[in-house]
Amino acid sequence: MDSEAFEPLFPIQDTEDRAITHERTRLARELHDAVGQTIFSVSLIVEVVPLLWERDQEEGHRRLKEIGQLTRGALAEMRMLLMELRPSALAKASISELISQLALAVNSRTLIEIEVAAEQCILPVDIKLALYRITQEALNNVVKHSRANHAKIALSCSAEQAELRISDNGQGFNMNDISDSSLGMRIIHERAEGIGADLEINSQHGCGTDITVRLNNIPREVSA
Repeated sequence: MDSEAFEPLFPIQDTEDRAITHERTRLARELHDAVGQTIFSVSLIVEVVPLLWERDQEEGHRRLKEIGQLTRGALAEMRMLLMELRPSALAKASISELISQLALAVNSRTLIEIEVAAEQCILPVDIKLALYRITQEALNNVVKHSRANHAKIALSCSAEQAELRISDNGQGFNMNDISDSSLGMRIIHERAEGIGADLEINSQHGCGTDITVRLNNIPREVSA
């Protein structure tokens, strides 16, 4: 039989190139949607602050405070995007730092209040990055679907155990309505499964959503 029949449909290099292109496109989109929109909002507020100050200094103070919040959020977004572009930097950052930066970025962009209670857990790099990605995806779901105004991220750990919990006060959903085509939930499931973690998702209409990831017997090899 002709050996060409056994060649892959797409060369490995082409597959890698497509993956890189896809990642760059995603980062460019996030840069435009998050940082770009934030800076645009700041520019609009800056234009009206002098006029507001003459008529209502209290409103002027409020707008200046809003500018501070937006710029802090834009910086947080930039830090996260730069880390995404440098995997080594992402790997070196602590899980508590990654979670805090995510929360700050989402809060500034959406004004959803996000409470963070993250212990300084020392984890293997693969586990740390998986928990970061799960948190990232869970917050994306909060922003896109929950209609929540408050969310909480809690991370606790001991010598060989860790627990991550993301909850919100949004509209919730019927657990039976989760389909296999739900990309966000599928990503969370795959990330948890990839590190051997137990995943528990609880939600119902009008009662918000609670996602808990539990890891037992964490390997002693840890990140730097």
